[in-house]
Amino acid sequence: MGTIAIEAKGLSKIYNMGTSQVEALKEVDLTVQEGEFVALTGTSGSGKSTLMHLLGGLDVPTSGEVLVQQESLTRCREKRLAAIRREQIGFVFQKFCLIQELSVRENIILPILLSSRKVDEAYITEICEVLGLTDRMTHMPSELSGGQQQRVAIARALANRPSIMLCDEPTGNLDHRTSEEVMNLLHRIHESYHKTVVIVTHDRSIAEGADYILQLEDGQIIGREL
Repeated sequence: MGTIAIEAKGLSKIYNMGTSQVEALKEVDLTVQEGEFVALTGTSGSGKSTLMHLLGGLDVPTSGEVLVQQESLTRCREKRLAAIRREQIGFVFQKFCLIQELSVRENIILPILLSSRKVDEAYITEICEVLGLTDRMTHMPSELSGGQQQRVAIARALANRPSIMLCDEPTGNLDHRTSEEVMNLLHRIHESYHKTVVIVTHDRSIAEGADYILQLEDGQIIGREL
């Protein structure tokens, strides 16, 4: 058995909505091994994005525990949790989440600067070549297409050399052709840089490219497909 990259134990999340409660996740158990490419699928409201946010330490579970590289996020103090999010996990979101006032290069190296690390210029050059961004480094996000902005977001997610990539609907704002290009890049990164990748998607064709698919319904994992 390989090394466990991410583990969820009895993970539940309840949101208070006025006088009512919404149980987004219900006692979810999950194990992702290092180097796996996993797809989380389900209809809107099934809990897949909630699960992704909990796995990445972006939200706090109502009960249960999340471990990343065998370290409990649930028990971490905020400073340590922020360091884990910044250095061990690369996030890619549907809406790109680029800082509009910063250039492509500045967006990419921002996580490194926030970690008070020295920028490895050779590495940044390498990942930008892989992602086809070499001639866009001085551009602003508003000057880029949706696909180009998502490639910048992927480069930013890779900047601190995280072992884990969490991608929440990374093709949700892209057309079919651009979606395929972005997914091909994610698979290339997974293989070339030996990353653990977990992707949330409602697109069956995208999910089928993963090592296996976990299907969520009503806050629970109801199936696993190879």
